[in-house]
Amino acid sequence: EHDDPIAPSSHPLPFPLVLINRRVEGLGANFVVADEERGGMIATAHLIESGHRRIAHIGGPSQSALERRLHGYRAALEAAGIAFDPALVVHADDVSWRGGYHACETLFERSGDRPTALFCGSDILAFGVLKYLENHAIRVPQDVAISSFDDSMFAEMTDPGLTSVRKSRQAMGREAARMLLALIDGKAAPAQVVLPVELIVRGSSDR
Repeated sequence: EHDDPIAPSSHPLPFPLVLINRRVEGLGANFVVADEERGGMIATAHLIESGHRRIAHIGGPSQSALERRLHGYRAALEAAGIAFDPALVVHADDVSWRGGYHACETLFERSGDRPTALFCGSDILAFGVLKYLENHAIRVPQDVAISSFDDSMFAEMTDPGLTSVRKSRQAMGREAARMLLALIDGKAAPAQVVLPVELIVRGSSDR
């Protein structure tokens, strides 16, 4: 899910290998992933279109999936003519709800104007953010609008429901199976397949 380290190999793999939802450069494997950068762009653009200009981002450790979502966040700001502010970006120590909670705490304890909106790099981080905001009587979306990434099974169960980027795990599985069968049969297969994503809008960003 979040690209845990796998050592690259200088030797070709002795068997076909297709990775789902992660990239490992230099391993020699094929992979199927979601369009992480596009997801970050549309999640941030949605907040911009809702009238927000001071938009923060909470990501995780230096992992490629979350980094690509951060790139999407920055691209959306640039496209809207909003200057990137490093003070509005916090990287959680780990990708967990506790990590999201403490990252949000760090963000809101900084001096300066608070953000009016926040894009979280993953739903699990967003759950921690929502808990921090609830504990400090900061209303969502009235005071801070939230968008996220993953559209996990709990995204619609939060109060309010979490606006999140959906990636089709079923489509990833189907594409990976087709790719693997082609490789087993000795046929050509693309080294990578990047699948589209969509934004599911719920109450966390809807005023």
